[in-house]
Amino acid sequence: MNSKELIINILGVIFLIIGISDIIYSSLFVSPNLLLWFCHISLVLIGVACFLKKGYLIGAQICILTIPSLFWNFDYLYRLIMHKELFGFTNYMFEGAINLGRVLSFQHFLTVPLALLALYFIKSKRIDFWKLASLELVIVYFLTLLFTNPSYNVNWVFKDEFGFGLEFGILYFFVWCLLFFLITLTTNSLLYILKIFKKAST
Repeated sequence: MNSKELIINILGVIFLIIGISDIIYSSLFVSPNLLLWFCHISLVLIGVACFLKKGYLIGAQICILTIPSLFWNFDYLYRLIMHKELFGFTNYMFEGAINLGRVLSFQHFLTVPLALLALYFIKSKRIDFWKLASLELVIVYFLTLLFTNPSYNVNWVFKDEFGFGLEFGILYFFVWCLLFFLITLTTNSLLYILKIFKKAST
């Protein structure tokens, strides 16, 4: 095993440990409703993809997570520095005693950078990650709709979290799909421009 393969395997272990720990903690100590958050699903998928050397699967997760993670990170840092709420996404990080769930939530700062590192080493023959990401988004959307309690608003399926007042319905469904499609497509375009994640043609 060379150094590159060792790094990829280590990254795979890290993603699986954090992902599985997050899922177990959330389901046992908070609610099973939280299992379908994209961040939980993507952690495990990236970990598996590292061991299978599936760069395309990693790229799809990066497209889904990058922009939402940036909003989460900015919201957390704003609250930490300014001592007041911005979007409110990370309010739970400042409420009550520190617990394992809050510690695991710091993965939002690490997931995308480490996933980019894994993709850099593994690379992908295809860079159209948005296609797989879009399929995953639709599947998880309907699973969330069917199997979670609206009060948890997992993946923002039932209402927006920016205060626009949009709630579950046909209009909101199309807004949700358009929003996440633009998120994945924007990130995919940046990955394509960088040109360091594509396998060289043979």
